[in-house]
Amino acid sequence: MGDFQTTLGIGIKLFGVDGPKLIDDPEDTTFDLILQNFEVFFLDTAADMCAFTKAGVIGKNYDKYLDAHPETRALLDAMAKPVGSV
Repeated sequence: MGDFQTTLGIGIKLFGVDGPKLIDDPEDTTFDLILQNFEVFFLDTAADMCAFTKAGVIGKNYDKYLDAHPETRALLDAMAKPVGSV
């Protein structure tokens, strides 16, 4: 029940996928799928994710971060609903 009011997702890595990639590495034949049960991710950048995680995991308090980032709080509030499937 701990995940009832949060986002759920799954990551899938495919191997042997040819074609152009964002990072131009001709030896890279992988493709990553990141799926979530909400239409947008609640943070915009890796730096935002690090700051958010630091606030909660190290600081043990997300409120200060969320007070400074109301758009993130609004997205998290919107995610806090039951969804039948990822």
